[in-house]
Amino acid sequence: MLKNYELIIADTSCLILLQEINEIHLLNQLFSIVHITPEIADEFKSPLPSFIRISKPENTKLVQQLTKKIDLGEVSALALAKESNSALLIIDDLKGRMLAKEMGLNFTGTLGIIVMAKDKGILKKIKPIFNKIQKTNFRASKSLYIQLLNHCGE
Repeated sequence: MLKNYELIIADTSCLILLQEINEIHLLNQLFSIVHITPEIADEFKSPLPSFIRISKPENTKLVQQLTKKIDLGEVSALALAKESNSALLIIDDLKGRMLAKEMGLNFTGTLGIIVMAKDKGILKKIKPIFNKIQKTNFRASKSLYIQLLNHCGE
């Protein structure tokens, strides 16, 4: 069962990858509205789909502290997630994920979003999506793909 989150925040890598494989609609089908920060919008460098809203984190002190550790897009996403009582952050960067864990945030990655889409019945199979991803510059271990395919019964 998927938890209902008050705020869904996507980092740039998720948007870029899903757009590249023509699956960005999955975000809209799963969540209706997805938030990004102005920094992520700048990094995305493409017109934003109508279901994406730009939200700016208010805690500039946290943004300044985190900027020393990772890039500004991820920092802004982490700060925005921290300001919500119930946010899901979609982040693929390992350092960003480690910080999200330290901060006690709920997070997943792009592959996790694809599994969610399968679990909710939006996708019948994830293997064709994974095959498209493997033709991009996105990197994940073969064992992770196998684990997720097994989880989805494929």
